[in-house]
Formats: sequence, C-alpha cells, structure tokens
Amino acid sequence: DYEFYNERVYVFSGLGRRDDALKDLQSLITLRPDAPNAYFQRALWALADGEFAAASTDFDRVIQSGEPYFLEDACFYMAVTLLNLGEKANALKHVQSLSSDYSHYARTPGKVRGMLSREDLLALASAA
Repeated sequence: DYEFYNERVYVFSGLGRRDDALKDLQSLITLRPDAPNAYFQRALWALADGEFAAASTDFDRVIQSGEPYFLEDACFYMAVTLLNLGEKANALKHVQSLSSDYSHYARTPGKVRGMLSREDLLALASAA
C-alpha cells in the first residue's frame, strides 16, 4: 500500500538505510507512477550519490508534474544538478524560475559544494 511504503521511506532515510529506502521508493513509483513525491526523494538520493544524470531525470519528472509542494525545491535542486553536469544555461533557467523570496539552502555534492542559496546559484549559473 502506498502510505505504508511512503512512511517506511522516511524511516529508512532517517536511519541511513539508503538501499532499503530506494527499494521502497521504487515500490511507490510502481504503485503510483504519477505521484511526484517518490521521484523527488529518489532524485535527492541520486544527487547525494553524485548520480547527476539520474537526479536530473527524476527532478525533471517532478517539475513536469507541476505539483506546487515540490516545484520550487525541485527547480533548486535541478539547478544544482545541472551545474554539476556543466549545463549552466539550463541551470540558470531553473534558478530564474524560483520566486525572489525563495530561501531554501541545501548541502550539495559534486563540483558545486556547500550551502547554496538562490542568489548563490544565480551567480554560479550566470558566471562565464
């Protein structure tokens, strides 16, 4: 059942049990392929693991869903992902879609590291 797997993903994530969380995320996607939550969580794991192409695919799925709860965070993390892939122009597009008062900060892996704000990402994506 969807709610069972959804709750268990959070438990496994909190315990650092990556493989178990990813297995349950796949079960969520199988049960409800249209629900952005599982794709968002799976993308975060991929980003943390430095699997930028996989993260990009899942963040794009979330963005395409248009789900307001995830949209700005997905755009933020997509920009981080794209910067790590060297796709500055595409990253800039996602940063610019964030509201001016967006204040989420995130620890990021890869070439783009540290705590990043919208303004930090905007500067990185705009740099020549």
